[in-house]
Amino acid sequence: EFHYAPDWTGRSDAMPLSRSLPLQSEPFRGKHARPFFAGILPDEAKAELPTLDLCEAAGAEAKAAAAALDWQVGTGFALGEAPEGGFTPSFLELVLAGDPDQIAATFATVRAGLAACIGSQQFIEDGGDFAIEEVSLAAIGDDRIGVRWRQSDQPEGSDRWDIRSVLIRAGAVIVWINEVEINPTAQPVVGSDELAAIAAAAVERLP
Repeated sequence: EFHYAPDWTGRSDAMPLSRSLPLQSEPFRGKHARPFFAGILPDEAKAELPTLDLCEAAGAEAKAAAAALDWQVGTGFALGEAPEGGFTPSFLELVLAGDPDQIAATFATVRAGLAACIGSQQFIEDGGDFAIEEVSLAAIGDDRIGVRWRQSDQPEGSDRWDIRSVLIRAGAVIVWINEVEINPTAQPVVGSDELAAIAAAAVERLP
């Protein structure tokens, strides 16, 4: 069961947690509250989350904004089958909501940093050198950017890391979908259309 505190609902600037939980004095029970709270991240879980590490070309402001992203809701899942000699692609979906103007400004800063990294190389600890490429996306949400980190220093035929990140702003919400593939193939197992569909579905599920 969940209910808004009277002190909050009585404020002129009060905002609901989501469209599915409008401001009201009556409590929300069972199926009405569970979907929103099911994936909320406790502090100890946040400490284990990966960070959106930007390259040096992103600049100090973008790197600081990315490091300060305080994800509130998250879920992880695997998709498809592992290729021969590789591993099943894994996904992490994280969500952050806040003041609309602040969210828009934060997203714009991080997006600009990611865009500045495209076409460069980045060294990632325990991973080696990665080439950074753009991931094409359809019009999802209000703004978006897709970036791929492709491990570039592994011998042909050996397992290599392939990381694709999709960052989307939908109103006052930022969604980050991070996919990791470890396999000996040069191309991702999950196709670009499938990745775009996953991103679109994540935005559609927003409350």
